[in-house]
Amino acid sequence: MLVLARRVNDSIVIGDNVEIIVVEIKGDQVKLGILERVDYNCQHINQFTPYDPNIDKRKYSHLKNWVQQRLTELDVDAHFEWMSTLERQITTDAIEAEEEKTLLREIRQYQHPGFFFTKFYELVQQYRHFLLIRMRYADHETVHKFLETYQEAYANSKRISEQFHQATLDIVKQYSENSAESIQWEKWLTRIFYDETLEGYTRYMAFVRLTFISFNYRKLDLLGEKFAYLDRIFGEGKFYSKRILLNYYHLRMLLHARLREFDKAIHYGYLSIRGKTHDYLFYVNNLGAVLLRGNKPQEALTMMRNAAPEMKSSQNFYNKVGFVAFYIKCLLQNQMLRNAESYAETFLSAYEKEVLQYRWHTFFTAYMGALLSQRKFQKMIR
Repeated sequence: MLVLARRVNDSIVIGDNVEIIVVEIKGDQVKLGILERVDYNCQHINQFTPYDPNIDKRKYSHLKNWVQQRLTELDVDAHFEWMSTLERQITTDAIEAEEEKTLLREIRQYQHPGFFFTKFYELVQQYRHFLLIRMRYADHETVHKFLETYQEAYANSKRISEQFHQATLDIVKQYSENSAESIQWEKWLTRIFYDETLEGYTRYMAFVRLTFISFNYRKLDLLGEKFAYLDRIFGEGKFYSKRILLNYYHLRMLLHARLREFDKAIHYGYLSIRGKTHDYLFYVNNLGAVLLRGNKPQEALTMMRNAAPEMKSSQNFYNKVGFVAFYIKCLLQNQMLRNAESYAETFLSAYEKEVLQYRWHTFFTAYMGALLSQRKFQKMIR
C-alpha cells in the first residue's frame, strides 16, 4: 500500500484523505518522522532509505503494531476470513459467546454496503437458524430485522452475480480465443462499477472485467477516469487488502505499458509483485514482458530468476509455460543464446503435453527465436 503520512492537528494521518486512520502523537515529531520515512520508502521502491538506528526501538515497535492493527481493521479479506470462520463455527455449533457478541454488534452497526455484503448476508441467514432453534427470540428479532431490511439488496446482488458469469465467459473467450464479442457488456459493467449501493466486491470485479474489454478493443480511454476513481476510493481507506492492491497495481502496469509509458508501467509492475498471491507468477510474467519492451533485459532476467522457485512449485501451467517463454526471451536479449536453447529443450522434454495444451505459440515463438539467433535452420525445420 502506498502510504502518505502527514500531520493534522497533532495527529498522524496515513493515506490520502483518510480520516479514520489516525493516531494521536501529542507533539511526537519522532513518530511523525518515522511515518514520513515509511511514506518515502513506499513511493521510492528502488532506492530504500534506512531508518535511524538511534531512535528508541519501542517507538518503532509501537508504530509497527499500530499500523498493522489499523490495516487489519480495514482489510476486507481479513473480514472475509472472519466471516468464513464464524460460518464454520455456527454450522458445527462451536461458536463462542464472545464471537456471538461481536457478530451481533456488527449486525446492529452494519453500514450498507459492506465490501462482502452477500457473504455477510448469508452468514446472518445461517445465524438466524442457529438462534431460532434455540428459542433465543430477542437476538432472533435483531437478526430477522436485518435480513428483511436488506432482502432486496441481497436478491439484486444474486441477480448481478448470474449476469457476471455470462459477461465473464464472453470476455475471457475473446481474450484467450478471440471467439466471442464482449463490448456489449461495457455499459452495464460501468453502471455496476459506479453504483455505490452495491457491495465493493461486485464493483471491483466489474472494474477488472472493464480492463479486459478495454484491452481487447484497444479502447484505453475507457479506463483513465475509472483508475482515478479507484485511487480516491483507496485513499479513503475503502476496498483495502494486499491482494486487491497488488491486482490494482498490475492492471495499472498493463495500462501504462499499452500507452508505452514504460517507466510508470515498471514502477507499478514492481509494486504488483511485492506480495506473493495466487497470481504472483502471472504478474511476474507480465512485468518481465514490460521490462523487455522497456529495454531493460538484464533487469528482467534478474527479476525472473528471483521468481524461478515460484514457477517450479506452481501447478498452473498457463503461467508456468508463459514464464518459461519470457525467461527464454530474457536469455536471448542478454545474448545467452545457448542457455536459451538448452532451457527451452529441457522444459519441452519434461512438459511436452502441457506446452502443447497451454500457450504453445508463446513458447515456440521464444524457442524458435533461440534457434534462429544461432542460425540452426535444420533444427527449426525438424
